[in-house]
Amino acid sequence: SFMGSASGESAIDGLVFPESIRVSGSKQTLVGGGTRFKYGAVKVYAAGLYLDGSIMSSLKKFSAIPAAALTKTQAFFDVITSARQAKTMLLRFHRSVGAPAVIEALRDALKPKVDAK
Repeated sequence: SFMGSASGESAIDGLVFPESIRVSGSKQTLVGGGTRFKYGAVKVYAAGLYLDGSIMSSLKKFSAIPAAALTKTQAFFDVITSARQAKTMLLRFHRSVGAPAVIEALRDALKPKVDAK
């Protein structure tokens, strides 16, 4: 879930994310995010996706589509993944987690998706 605020911060599933970040001198804007669950119920981390402003202008044509429908809109993902501009995924953890657990969680979440490509 994504929710904005006037303070320059947003919450994704209760965890605070800045609305924008600077990466290598370039401003990126938070466009949304979600939570990774383990065993269907345990919250591991929330991830926020940040995009360069030039990618944002390419996404304007999708602004009328509800967020739930965007998850099933391949053209939306194609615009994001094919863009040559920088993208950043910021992770915020729901609890204190050691590096081995982070590696395992990322491997579990990403391996099936990467292998499918």
